[in-house]
Amino acid sequence: MKTKEAIMANINKAVGRMVCMVCGETIVVRENQSGGLNCGCLLCDAIVRTKIGTMAHNKILKKIAPLKKDDENQAVESTKTAPAEAKGKNFLGI
Repeated sequence: MKTKEAIMANINKAVGRMVCMVCGETIVVRENQSGGLNCGCLLCDAIVRTKIGTMAHNKILKKIAPLKKDDENQAVESTKTAPAEAKGKNFLGI
């Protein structure tokens, strides 16, 4: 069984928000343990994962807006479920 500290160490830290490159929805950008960035859109299912020091990582860092304290709680909630109207649709709205 994992300790509470071990479980908390695996949680990605929300570092900011950016616009999804596919559908334009606002998405949360998270930093993983190794410093890479992860972000995924609940509307169109686009996923971006970058390693630290790459060109993609630097471009994402330039696009993100910092999170406010209120946004951190919403970031956790937004990862739980996708909006009901978005299920079954792709970035074309089909």
